[in-house]
Amino acid sequence: MTNVSRNVVNDVLRCLARCAEKQEALARLPARHDEAAAVKQQAEDALRDLEIDLCHLAASFVTAPMSGRMFVPLPNEYVSESAARESRHAQMLGERR
Repeated sequence: MTNVSRNVVNDVLRCLARCAEKQEALARLPARHDEAAAVKQQAEDALRDLEIDLCHLAASFVTAPMSGRMFVPLPNEYVSESAARESRHAQMLGERR
């Protein structure tokens, strides 16, 4: 069953928050020598790239209804024209199915 509090955008926002937490943790780590500093920088860069990708994904989900880029099939892709016509007719008459 679908739970509104667990929608995709909220999941992406949780991932972004975790990226920020990991970036802060990395920033607090001391770089003792050049090799450790290089590894730390690579990890920070990877998290930043992931954060950017997640921001693009969240924006795509949020704007999907306006942009027309939907992530679920539109009703016309899985409901026949006759079924849609019957549904409209029943709705106009106030009939329940």
